Amino acid sequence: MLKILSNEVYKLVIRKKLYIFIGLLFVLAVFYVINVPRTNELLSAANIAEINAQTFPIELLDELAGFILPIFMIIFTAEIISGEYKDGTLKLPLLRQVSRIRLFLAKIGSLAVVLSIILISIMLFGYMLGAFNLVWGDKFIFKGIVLSTGKGILFTILIYFLTMLPLLAFSAIISFFAVIINNEGTVVGLGIGLLIISMIAGSIFDKISLLLPKNYFSLYDVLASGANLREATVSYTFNLIYGIVFFALSLYIFKCKDILS
Repeated sequence: MLKILSNEVYKLVIRKKLYIFIGLLFVLAVFYVINVPRTNELLSAANIAEINAQTFPIELLDELAGFILPIFMIIFTAEIISGEYKDGTLKLPLLRQVSRIRLFLAKIGSLAVVLSIILISIMLFGYMLGAFNLVWGDKFIFKGIVLSTGKGILFTILIYFLTMLPLLAFSAIISFFAVIINNEGTVVGLGIGLLIISMIAGSIFDKISLLLPKNYFSLYDVLASGANLREATVSYTFNLIYGIVFFALSLYIFKCKDILS
């Protein structure tokens, strides 16, 4: 299994798209840090703690997690399933007697590994740009949470880790489309459409926002806003339900799909 996973990860990390995406993230990070002084003026006027180098990595994630990172998951999920089916490379591991279950698990696992690389890159960009362009500050203050510098760094790492779950759950939904539709472009279009519809519906209909995947891309806000354990548990439960249901459906269809012909 480890060998199959390593092969799937390798196929993703050698793609130019990954490094173009990381470069885009760096450009966006530079843009955001340049605008922090203006944002801090507004925060100061509202008597809210200003953004400093300690909190900028989380602020940066806040800007990217809602739309940019889901787009990344859509593109790569579509590519490793629909894209490989279309160019014929999806059947190569199966011809070597690799089981479909292991292959599908390896593909989802490779997405998790590459997503980790992306998130680590964002966090490093945040600390690096924050240290060069912003005041470090005496404490970590974010949405009412006040921590020492060391605990603030640990909290930031936890927040980044929590962000993985909703993105992987969303990827499971996209994988459902990918195993049904053999056209990579169509899957990407459907995924982006689903993302936009989820964003619009969530902003218009508050009562159904908890049922929409988009609501959980900022899952770390559950902790950052001081939510209680029950609210955090409900949020994670919805994410797990989405992920498990669509992962199971995708796996079933993948097992039945005509790939070798």
